[in-house]
Amino acid sequence: MTLAVFYSVPVLAVLDDVPCLDETWQYSDVSGKCYRFVGKSAPLKWAEASAACLQSLSTQSNQSVRLIQFSSEDELRALIEIMLRLGNMDSIWLDAHRDSSGKDFRWQNGTEPLQFPFLDWSEGRGNGQCLELSYLTSALPTSSNWKMDVTLQETDCEERKPFLCEHDVQLCQNPPGGFDNSSMVLTPPKAAPRKVFTVVCKEGSYMTPGSTSSRSVDADVNDTLGANQYYCDGKRDPSGDPQLYVANFKYSGYLVSKCARLQCPLYPQLLKNVENAPELPQGTTQLIFNFGETIDLNCTGGYVSLHNATSTVGRMECSQVDRFAAEGVWIPENYQVCVAVRCDLDELKSMVPKNAFLSSARNYQTDRLYAQHQVNEFSYYGNVITIRCNNGFLYPDRTTEKLVICKLAENSKTNGVYGGYGGTSLPLPGSCEATTCMYENAVIKHEHHMKPYFLIQNGTGDWMNVSKHEGIPYALQAKIRFFCEEGFETVNQNEDFNITCSDTGLWSPQLIGCIAKTAEIPSTNTGRFYTEPEEAKSAKAISSIMLILIFIFLGFVILLDLTTIGRDMKQLWSNLKLQQKRISRGRFKMSANNNTGKGESAFDNPDENDYATIRNRYG
Repeated sequence: MTLAVFYSVPVLAVLDDVPCLDETWQYSDVSGKCYRFVGKSAPLKWAEASAACLQSLSTQSNQSVRLIQFSSEDELRALIEIMLRLGNMDSIWLDAHRDSSGKDFRWQNGTEPLQFPFLDWSEGRGNGQCLELSYLTSALPTSSNWKMDVTLQETDCEERKPFLCEHDVQLCQNPPGGFDNSSMVLTPPKAAPRKVFTVVCKEGSYMTPGSTSSRSVDADVNDTLGANQYYCDGKRDPSGDPQLYVANFKYSGYLVSKCARLQCPLYPQLLKNVENAPELPQGTTQLIFNFGETIDLNCTGGYVSLHNATSTVGRMECSQVDRFAAEGVWIPENYQVCVAVRCDLDELKSMVPKNAFLSSARNYQTDRLYAQHQVNEFSYYGNVITIRCNNGFLYPDRTTEKLVICKLAENSKTNGVYGGYGGTSLPLPGSCEATTCMYENAVIKHEHHMKPYFLIQNGTGDWMNVSKHEGIPYALQAKIRFFCEEGFETVNQNEDFNITCSDTGLWSPQLIGCIAKTAEIPSTNTGRFYTEPEEAKSAKAISSIMLILIFIFLGFVILLDLTTIGRDMKQLWSNLKLQQKRISRGRFKMSANNNTGKGESAFDNPDENDYATIRNRYG
């Protein structure tokens, strides 16, 4: 029952602001108490020591004094430091007591059973109705600090032991500068004199920036303090009476920051596997909840509450993970309020036959796959689990795997059971058997065109020439070699055909027989087959059609040209006749001039009628 404590020995002078009677008392601003080693030279029984503490200040003050108490690890450390300062290494009495063995210890002025979660204590299982505290020290090899082992021990109250007395001191109250007790606290929480404190928001709130535009100059201001800081100052009465000590807060002069209420945004569209997701008002994308508010959600079939596997109602709570966070978070995180019902994983493992293993799982609703190393997640509702035989083994029905599904038990919404899936019946066979191949699937038939004898290599390494099967299954990796009849060959143009018993219990390749030989197809030196070049029949037909179309086109062109030539010839002939007539008219004119003696032609300036007459005459 020890506690390891690391510390450096401080030096604490007795000053006017120390709230103890005089220098014989030692003050700790951690515990907010004054201590005095009263029974060092004269150890007393527990009851006598308790009475001595009550009387230790009776002549100077009405302050209540008692044997040592502590309620936290910090107070315990402060006590040990005081004992070190006073040079005490002996065990001392604590203020704890009980009426008889087996009952709980309580402080004399308390009602709650004592618990020390920060100490490895027997919790009162030892004998004795009183408690003593002791410690051992040892120096740490690599630093100037010391290590202490603290021990609590049940002890007979009639033993005599040294003891320390203690009393509480006046604490500071009512911090100025806008401190709000409803939303703020000080850290450390005990406002003992001669200590600096920081304002923090209570759980469920966060701090907003404060104003530093103006600073107060009243008597409670301490210029050395920062924003949101306090110092518990005090002054001892000249008489030294601890009850007359006056303690008051000092602050920086700036108003402390405000604490705003924490809120959690909810996005209902992200909720999965729930039936009654909250509805969003039109035009919004989220709902707002305050810190501490909860939502109860009904899980869909096959799903239960994350925190209660026997309930189909899950609860989400708006919480605060970090005291300084400005936005709350939902617990459970990631909206995982409803989780799949889980079947018994140990039962699943016990179902696996000999020579088999849990291979994989798949949820066909979510389409999620689980690999072999995720066996711990196989047993959730909706998962179809594959139980596969090891390589070289088969189930008695000659399959390699069985499918099992985790589903809801009959008339239950929260209990999961296993059932067969995809034709699998439970219970599964006790073991997978060594793989064999059926001889019936290797029997020669007439249409196979194979010779009646064949070779067998059934795991011995030697080939045997046989004409019929022995009528028993063949072992894994057994080989059979068949031979084609004359004029027949395999599809690979071989004269023999080999099949092997594979891991699946099937012959590989399947026995398909031989086919009639075809003309040998020449091949290149690379192994590619080729034939003599030959124009495709379709290409010949297309060529013929194209030639016919070309001839028709040329015929149309020639016919068009002949028509054009005939028209041009006719036009030429007409032009020649016209030229002949013009020549004749010229000759007639010359003859008429000679006969009349006129120098002008009879045709000069003919009137319209004369011209028409001449035109009609000569055309």
